[in-house]
Amino acid sequence: MDKDEMIRQRAYEIWNESGQPEGMEQEHWEQAKRDVEASSPPEPDAAGPTGAEIPPLAEVSDPPVQPTGDELKKATELG
Repeated sequence: MDKDEMIRQRAYEIWNESGQPEGMEQEHWEQAKRDVEASSPPEPDAAGPTGAEIPPLAEVSDPPVQPTGDELKKATELG
């Protein structure tokens, strides 16, 4: 069900719960819109994922660092 249909249904519920008053359509629609948006997860941005969805570079595991020639020589002499 799309968002507009959810808002429409919620506005109808609010109208019924309020005793079906006339002239309150806009107020019921706005309340229904707030209710639906509060109960729905945020929609993804058209520009792409948010920073919360992509781990910072510090959290990405880096490959192990290979020792250089001098470090390798020292490591083999110690071992």
